[in-house]
Amino acid sequence: MSSINLTELKRRRCPICAHHDLPAKHVFDTQLLGQELADWQGLSAEVNIWENRSPHRGMRLTMGARLGSELRCAHHGYRFAQGPGVYTSVPAQPERLSPRSMCIKLYPKTVAETGGPQDNFCL
Repeated sequence: MSSINLTELKRRRCPICAHHDLPAKHVFDTQLLGQELADWQGLSAEVNIWENRSPHRGMRLTMGARLGSELRCAHHGYRFAQGPGVYTSVPAQPERLSPRSMCIKLYPKTVAETGGPQDNFCL
């Protein structure tokens, strides 16, 4: 029996979820090669595939909530913008500037079109 070549597998595009798996206002929990992912759509229907971990205290982002075009962490309420995943605010300190280190790890995505509403998002 041959072993799995993880380096080669990481170079390939792997299906993560179908478009219908991402209902509005829901943060979907997926996993690929042991990495937990948080998948969600913002107001513009842009699909975001992020590491499922807040850079603040490591809380799973799938425990949080989608608020328009932002994702709010359930632990301290930190908010991160769709797209770049940058920190936008924390309720206890609304005037606080965004530190550069406070951003979500993003994963590049492609859309594997199937010719209908069942398109798949792949890493």
